[in-house]
Amino acid sequence: MMDYLAVMVGMEQSGKKIRSVDIASALGVRKPSVCNALGKLSRSGCIISDSGREIELTEEGRRLGGEYLERIRVLSEVLVRGGLSAECARACAGHMVHEASDEALRALCRLAGLPEWGSAV
Repeated sequence: MMDYLAVMVGMEQSGKKIRSVDIASALGVRKPSVCNALGKLSRSGCIISDSGREIELTEEGRRLGGEYLERIRVLSEVLVRGGLSAECARACAGHMVHEASDEALRALCRLAGLPEWGSAV
């Protein structure tokens, strides 16, 4: 669900309307998968949706999606500083983000000389 929220936060930040067809395209999934995810996100209070036509992030959805994007940004930056290409770092961070605890992010930030995790979130 976090990938869906992150895509929606990105759309919102770029001034785009959040539409299920665009979410499906961004994530490379089919529209039924998006509809299923939107239902779960709506029930959890992260979005308000009118059958997928008008999708609006709630403050909670915006917060969770923004934190997820920040985790990916930090992990990507650490990996780039470790010598990976930006493209490879972003792809790896997308996988690592699901397992990285706050404690692990703090340790990685210290190791890479980045501001402490959580200070900017």
